[in-house]
Amino acid sequence: MAINRRQLLSSATIGISKFAAASPTLPDFTSFRKEFPRATQEVYLDAAANIPLPKYVAEGMRRYMDFHMYGPAEGRGQYASESVRQARSLFAKLINAKPSEIGFVICTKAGEAAVVNGLRVQESGGNLVTNDLHYAGSIHDYIGRRKAGMDVRIVKHRDWRIDLTDMEKVIDKKTKLVSITLVSNVNGWVENAKAISELAHANGAYPLR
Repeated sequence: MAINRRQLLSSATIGISKFAAASPTLPDFTSFRKEFPRATQEVYLDAAANIPLPKYVAEGMRRYMDFHMYGPAEGRGQYASESVRQARSLFAKLINAKPSEIGFVICTKAGEAAVVNGLRVQESGGNLVTNDLHYAGSIHDYIGRRKAGMDVRIVKHRDWRIDLTDMEKVIDKKTKLVSITLVSNVNGWVENAKAISELAHANGAYPLR
């Protein structure tokens, strides 16, 4: 079914209205919006590119820069280490993990590369499966790895959707990793993560999304 942007926003508005009518205790979105100055002036939908900063993040960035400009004196060092400790603990709680199981990387792409390197896909004679609605930076990395000899299989979209049967055709017993973007920054396509995870596990591979 084809749907244009106006129809999408209209249906979203109707859905929010129905939710509001059914729930007498909605969060205070006005107070949330005040923490994001940009959101008080415009509707921002391109979060896959740049996310509007809340006030507390901007303040944290200023303190972080002060730490690197002036050093750890006057409590700046304690602030940095405490922030890392809190972030690790909060994220562990979010995904039901232990803080000791959480490691920090500079960005998602770096974390993904670390997983690929750790699995030793190329050295083991295995293959890696992804699709062309995955994050472009990751695809660029995988194309480079393919040029270096890794068996990288990139499934192409059909009318900007990924057909699960196309993924199934290229995943086999030598597949070490199936790497996808849950919600594509290309067009908002939402992967069937459960089905892809089950497919990866059935062949002895790991799903990364």
